[in-house]
Amino acid sequence: MINRAFNGYSTLSGSDTYKDNAYGADEDSLLTHESSLGYQFNPRFNIRYFANWNEHVDISNGDHRLEFNYQL
Repeated sequence: MINRAFNGYSTLSGSDTYKDNAYGADEDSLLTHESSLGYQFNPRFNIRYFANWNEHVDISNGDHRLEFNYQL
């Protein structure tokens, strides 16, 4: 997702200084990625894996997490 709409307006809010430098000096947009995988063991238990990275952070250095869900 890019935090800048195609018409030049940003979904980022705040002062002009903040919006123009939110992701570093003179960086007003950032391409981010998320991938997820899930497996359902049975109707009450599943596991999900999430990976997040962006144009400055490689997937191997990004955020990775596991989520376990069990319904009582």
